[in-house]
Amino acid sequence: MKKTLRMFSAFVSTSLLLVGAVNPIFAQESSSEAESAQEESAEESDAAEESGEESSDAEDADASEGSDSSEEEAAEESEEETEAEGSEEESASEKFDFEYDIEAALKESTQAEISELFTSLEGLEAYNQDGISYKIDGYKLYELKNISRDWDTVFDKQRERGGMLVVQITYTNDTDKPIFIGQSSKYSVIGADRSYSHSSQFIPDEEALTNKIIALENVLPAGESITGYETVALPADVLDHVLENGEITYKPGYISLDETDEDNSKWVSMPEQVVLPLSEDNMEKQAAKGEFYPDKFITDNLGTKEMLEEGEVNETLTVEDVDVTVNGYQITEFTPNKEEAPKYANFKDGVVVYTVEYTIENNSSQEEDQVKFMNTNGNLILNESIQYDQQSTFVPEVVPDDTVLAEGDSATGYLVFTISKDDYEIYKGRSIMVDVNVYDKDFRTMNDYQTLIFTLKAAE
Repeated sequence: MKKTLRMFSAFVSTSLLLVGAVNPIFAQESSSEAESAQEESAEESDAAEESGEESSDAEDADASEGSDSSEEEAAEESEEETEAEGSEEESASEKFDFEYDIEAALKESTQAEISELFTSLEGLEAYNQDGISYKIDGYKLYELKNISRDWDTVFDKQRERGGMLVVQITYTNDTDKPIFIGQSSKYSVIGADRSYSHSSQFIPDEEALTNKIIALENVLPAGESITGYETVALPADVLDHVLENGEITYKPGYISLDETDEDNSKWVSMPEQVVLPLSEDNMEKQAAKGEFYPDKFITDNLGTKEMLEEGEVNETLTVEDVDVTVNGYQITEFTPNKEEAPKYANFKDGVVVYTVEYTIENNSSQEEDQVKFMNTNGNLILNESIQYDQQSTFVPEVVPDDTVLAEGDSATGYLVFTISKDDYEIYKGRSIMVDVNVYDKDFRTMNDYQTLIFTLKAAE
């Protein structure tokens, strides 16, 4: 597996240049705020002088001294504000200050006319736990015209016009141990007949993320980070799909807590996909998704959700010294993307999704009570009589599939159920319960003789 993953990583490298867009903005803001501070200082000085003219000679002297002091304080405040803004500007510049001009690099390699279509400076964290993070710092989408014949194959012989996505990615290891990292990134476009990955030679080799990872032999030392870039070439017809959809989905790289990458149980749980919005509307839609539980309807970008009901439960039941807590639930109406829509043709009047969040904490010292977390499943019970099976297809892999919870371990996961909109309307206002099943490491049901039934909502 290790060799296979490294072969994946050899296909990838990247870049992203955002500083050109950032610095002028910061510079204008800094200049504008500094001028504003100076105007305020001048107004304070004028006010002090007018006050002095209306008073006695002695008061004039005091007012003059007060005015001088006020001017000095205002100047000091203005200087401090300018220094602080300069510090912020420097910090932002450091974040996106590349040693070369990405657009110049693309022009040189493609000999094309280049225009910027979309820029995102907002970071997207695919993973951030216990001092380890994987972050997409920012990205740009370009349109290329009259591309060099050298890239005929890469752009599917559509050299008149194409697209280029450039992404900056950072791995950070703030722990006291080295970790294993790699890139197996894949970019998917709704409507395209295949996925896309990094295309080499568009940027200098030393800036490519995969080249940097290979130079480290896939091991990121303790206390260090690595930043690199991916460039993704998009033929004209695929670029049109991107512009129509306003997004690209991205499969992140991988991280293992085992620097040898020999223990699969040490892999951290990364999302299957991350959506990169490429329009302002989609930026807003992705921000709105933050309110929903991360089932695969959300993480795999299968469509959009609208909240119908949600509630907290916070009820705990115990089996074999293992605490099972249902934290809450969400009921949402799901509208699939047009590519996904045929799969839901049998749902009358639409699709309603019940997503239940639960946490399992193992307090048992017995080895036989170790919990195979991702095997947890359940049934949705409406009106104390109608049962729906869990839809495992839409359950997110919040931890690696083979994760076992020993004594002191805990994890949070999700149960997902789907029903038709007309069934939802029929049972709306009736009781909602969930029956949870927990399994040990040998795939045996731990609650055979004890039901774990939680009431999500009582009948109205």
